[in-house]
Amino acid sequence: MPIGWRRRAGASARVKGVGFVFSDLKLDGDAPVRARPAVGEWGPVEVTATAAKKRGRLLAVLFFILALAVLLAAGFYWFKTIHG
Repeated sequence: MPIGWRRRAGASARVKGVGFVFSDLKLDGDAPVRARPAVGEWGPVEVTATAAKKRGRLLAVLFFILALAVLLAAGFYWFKTIHG
């Protein structure tokens, strides 16, 4: 494990490394009280849901791959056009 990383209390020992792919989505913990979100009756107030965060991460990767594919296709097209 890299220096400075801590194993989370809930991390499973049988699946090593998977717990560190995503950021810690817990709203409390080592953060000072002034940095924690307000907690309402049913949970945090005005905080993005975990599912939305995961969906955003997936969409960011997909958009990056799509942009890379478009750039490669355009480069291939221009290369073929210039070199006949």
